[in-house]
Amino acid sequence: MIDLPSLIAFSIIALLWFVTLIYLVRVMFRNKRLTLEAIQLKIDMSTVVDQLQKLIDLQDNKAIEETDGFMRFMSESRDWAFQYIEDVQSAIEEYRQIADVIPLSKDMTVQQAEQLSSSYDRLMNFLPEENLL
Repeated sequence: MIDLPSLIAFSIIALLWFVTLIYLVRVMFRNKRLTLEAIQLKIDMSTVVDQLQKLIDLQDNKAIEETDGFMRFMSESRDWAFQYIEDVQSAIEEYRQIADVIPLSKDMTVQQAEQLSSSYDRLMNFLPEENLL
């Protein structure tokens, strides 16, 4: 027969074994849940990193486009300025050549006066309208 102290000891050991088993099952489920959450966090982090990289690339591309646009503007402005300077120098030279050849007097012919006036008008066209008299 089984005596009472052995039965109590067996019952306590069985109860502890059962409680430990329940605890281990709960830990196993919690571990599985935490593992799934960790995997999801890793996926979310990867997605956020990808989105941030896309935004950085977009910002870099925008900065490059703005820089390219500015450089294009500078180049075109420089080309326009050089062309303007060449045109003004050409008009000044034309006026100087005509003025050197034609005597500024009352003896000037109509054709000479028209040449001088035309050259002067071409030269004055380079001035902004508010500077003209």
